[in-house]
Amino acid sequence: MTGPQIPESLLRTMRALTRNNYYYGKPLDARSFQLEQCYGTESRWLRNRLTLGKGVVCGLRVVPGADGRVVVQPGVAIDGLGREILVPAPVVVDPAQPTDPTGRPVGDRLADGEVTVRVCYAECAAEPTAVSVSECAGGDTVVPGLIVESFVVVVTAGAPDERPPALSDAQREAIFPADPAADFDRRIAAEQALAVTCEPPAETCVVIATIDLATGAVDEYTYRPEVFSNTVLFQLIAALAARVDACCAEHEPPEPPVTSPRVVATEPANAEEAPASWAREPLLRVRFDQQMSDQSLQDPDSWLRLWWFQDGGHGHFTDLQRLKVVLADPGDGSDPLFKGEEVAAERFKVLVEMRGDSPNIVAAATGLELDPEYAGTNLTVYQAAQVWDSDVYTPDEDFVQAITEGPGTLPSGDGQTGGAFFTGFFTVGPVN
Repeated sequence: MTGPQIPESLLRTMRALTRNNYYYGKPLDARSFQLEQCYGTESRWLRNRLTLGKGVVCGLRVVPGADGRVVVQPGVAIDGLGREILVPAPVVVDPAQPTDPTGRPVGDRLADGEVTVRVCYAECAAEPTAVSVSECAGGDTVVPGLIVESFVVVVTAGAPDERPPALSDAQREAIFPADPAADFDRRIAAEQALAVTCEPPAETCVVIATIDLATGAVDEYTYRPEVFSNTVLFQLIAALAARVDACCAEHEPPEPPVTSPRVVATEPANAEEAPASWAREPLLRVRFDQQMSDQSLQDPDSWLRLWWFQDGGHGHFTDLQRLKVVLADPGDGSDPLFKGEEVAAERFKVLVEMRGDSPNIVAAATGLELDPEYAGTNLTVYQAAQVWDSDVYTPDEDFVQAITEGPGTLPSGDGQTGGAFFTGFFTVGPVN
């Protein structure tokens, strides 16, 4: 920049902002300080334009005055390029006299019809100062010492071409459908329907009123855009919430959705290393997201099975030995503890499998079967099914290598009631 004013053409362009990089001994001239000002100003205006938008922030009411004139009250607006327009004192305006874009009278006075009153951003030079230059440059000259961020009031014949932006019928239907689907996501729908762009509006000035010259009626609302503060928006949301509460109080609350129970955790956790003492007192706690039926917990063998084996690595491993468990403590029905007999071995792995067959494992309140799907290992459904009915199972190397941490995450389930399998594992003591 070579001057204090930033051209509108630059403000309409998406470009990288430039700021000073200070270092010891850097010459600081007028251009350096202008660059410093422009960086802060441009970034502020860009933020205003893209986050607040164009419109009246406060005040700028237009009220009838004497002799057919109107008075623009003090207030603040943001123009189409994000620039703040501050009107610090009342301004008397003759609505019958059209003006040019700088606010100067132009053309004949109007006798009737509708006119539009706008406020526009303007900059004015102040504090002229004589600056000495070389004789070759023309001698002394005068430059402004200050730039005042001001405004002009513009009057034009006719109403604006468009009203402030509003949702179209298609956008409203997309964002607020009459019968939304169960998986409807309003945030995604709004982003798709609105398709917000970075382009500034063609008109930078802000409409504050239209006036009917024949009747003197002032319309401050039809074409006037508003920018509401966070405080006002919060008050609107609070009022809407109160209205919803009052409406919903007249109706029975909807029944909570009925979902199948799921496994949310196991102890020991998947792929965890349990202490060597676990072999002397094998304990497994299964945590569900709801209480399970007492009959299901009393008969764990129908849906929960464990096997242990030793894996020495390099293709050396033992058969899988069934470790039968019984209910040790039902807890509150959602976190039962199961206990097995002592394992006479050191350094081994434990494979855990669950199935969601009814009536073997169901929720106490709904009777819905467990939704067990969980890939805590890399076993296939076929491999998991092979070992399910075996007290002793002789695996191949592919089977053993698949008992490693899989891609699954808890809670379990694929959204469908019942199913197979939950597979997980943990180690006891150091395992090669």
